[in-house]
This record gives sequence, C-alpha cells and structure tokens, in this order.
Amino acid sequence: MSLEGGALGGPVIVLLGYVIGGRLGIVWSDPLLLALLGLPILVAAPFLLLPRRRADAVRFIVGSLLGIAILVVVVVGGISLVASMLSDPA
Repeated sequence: MSLEGGALGGPVIVLLGYVIGGRLGIVWSDPLLLALLGLPILVAAPFLLLPRRRADAVRFIVGSLLGIAILVVVVVGGISLVASMLSDPA
C-alpha cells in the first residue's frame, strides 16, 4: 500500500465495484454511486487497525482519493468537451 498504489488502485476498485454491482443486478441510484466512491476506504479500513500498517493504509486512502478526484475531473471535463463540440453550430 502506497500513495501511488492508491492513486492507481482507488479508481480501479471503484470501477470493479460498479461492474460487479451491475452483474449482481444492482440498480444504481445517485446515493449508491456516491457511496461507491468510498469503496477504497472500506478496502483499506482493516489495515488501519494494525499499528505497523496504519501509515501505509493512510497513504493508500489519500492516494485513492486523489486518483478518484483526477478521474472525476477527466470524465466530467471530457463530457463537457464533447457536449460543447456537439452544441456548437459553427
């Protein structure tokens, strides 16, 4: 568990949770999608109880939050870019 591992692993864990939930037939509402963003924290939470792994778990959580924030910015920015290109009459 490291900052880099969290930055890469956090968005992957969220994506895997979404895919697995879809396979299980979960109907995704807005609150469930927001709760899904907290999934990497739940994955790292058991390691917070171990004194020797606590710092690693905190680094993983911070990295995953940064990775998810970057992913959200890229996705929202990409959607906004495509929408602006499609709506431009010129």
